[in-house]
Order: sequence, then C-alpha cells, then structure tokens
Amino acid sequence: GIPEALYVPNLIGYVRLALLGYAAWVELSPGAFLATLLCSFILDLVDGPIARALAQTSRLGELLDVLADNAGRSLAWLRCIALRPAWAPFGVFIIALEWVTFLSTQLHSRGRHWKTARLADPPFVTAYFANNFKNPLGAVGVTGLFGLPLFLWIEVALPSIPEAFTPLGWTLLGATLLAGRLYSVAIEIHFVRSFVLSQRVPRPDNRRK
Repeated sequence: GIPEALYVPNLIGYVRLALLGYAAWVELSPGAFLATLLCSFILDLVDGPIARALAQTSRLGELLDVLADNAGRSLAWLRCIALRPAWAPFGVFIIALEWVTFLSTQLHSRGRHWKTARLADPPFVTAYFANNFKNPLGAVGVTGLFGLPLFLWIEVALPSIPEAFTPLGWTLLGATLLAGRLYSVAIEIHFVRSFVLSQRVPRPDNRRK
C-alpha cells in the first residue's frame, strides 16, 4: 500500500506548511501575502473530506492539519502585531494559548482523534463542535479563530477592502469575529484546564480507618 507519509491529505498538509513558510520568509506584497495565507486555509477545507473519501485518515494527517492551522494563525497574528502594536498583548496571548491548547489536546487524546476524545465536555463545547462545526455557534467560532487577525491586519495593510464596506458593516463584521474568537478562547481554556486536571495525582488518604 501507499506509505502513510504519502497519503494525499498528508501531501496537502506539506503544501500548506510550505505555503506558510514561503509567506513567513519571503517579502510579499500585502495582496500576495493574503492570497498565500488564504490558499493554505482553503486547503484545510478539503484535506479532511479527501482523507475520508480515500480512506486515508492517519495520525500524521491529524497532526499536520492542526500544525498548519496553528502556524497559519500565528503568522497572521504576528503580521497583525507588526502593524498594530496595541494588539500585541492580546495577539501574544492568543498565539501562546493556541499552542498550549494544541499540546493539551494531543496529550489528552492519547492516540485518539482529539475531537472524538471530547465526548464528556459541557454543552458550550459540544455545541461548538456539533456536526463538525457546521452549526451557527461553530461557524462563528471558527470564523473568528481564523478571521480576526486577518481583519485587523487588513484594516492597515489593505485599506481598500474595508473601504468597500459601509462603516457599520465593517464594524459589525469585526464585532462578530471578535465574539467568535473570544468564544474559541473559552473552548481553549476549557481544554487546557481539562488536561491539567487529568494529570493531577490523587492524594493518598492518610486518615485512620
């Protein structure tokens, strides 16, 4: 059979990481940077369906998918911070939280897909992931996850885009993206907390019986 490393969805993962590396190291125009980042994000929408259609799901593919997601969002936040230093504390917090969440979910899942290991989570978490994010709360959360740093960066780097909106429309878009990102923050904190609590060693009961 085909080696796992050469599965089609894993090849897509390599391409996504290569695109992000290119965008990070090569001095691109704002338009080219945005196009490169969007290509990586769009490929994220197809690797899962392709993996299931070809029966090529794998642990490597899962890791590549999440690594590319996190790397892309980190890159977007770094570019945003470079142009908008006032957002640096929030952006650095988000970058750190995303990578801590990545480690927590991977270690907590113990070899299972990290999403299927979340069956006992509270309703605000399960609602987010219901039907593989294909629900109103999941859509807002994921859109804010990927869209907020780009929104903030675009305002400065590509001002012609916000100018195409009405002021109210652009403000409402930003508010929706911020709300979605804060919802995702709550999910991430829950994941990290769950992992930390799962690592606690019960204290021995030294009471006399």
